[in-house]
Amino acid sequence: MKIKEVSATWGVKYNLGDYNSVGISITLTGEVEDGDTEDGAIDKMMMLAKTHVRQEIKEVLDKRKAAVQEMFAGLPVDVQAKMK
Repeated sequence: MKIKEVSATWGVKYNLGDYNSVGISITLTGEVEDGDTEDGAIDKMMMLAKTHVRQEIKEVLDKRKAAVQEMFAGLPVDVQAKMK
């Protein structure tokens, strides 16, 4: 049997606190090219899926961090420092 297509799904659920969470997943499908091994194609698809999900999670966390910083932006500097 020869595998012609490879699909990979990767997902992560991240706890944001305060009973909030975010779940991000991706499914990729690609053709096995000449010269690729089946295991190599599977590994490559999984790596791509993981990379994309991690980037999306990073963006969500960066936006959340920015939103939290904006909430405290009006406080005096010494009060902000004590909260860190």
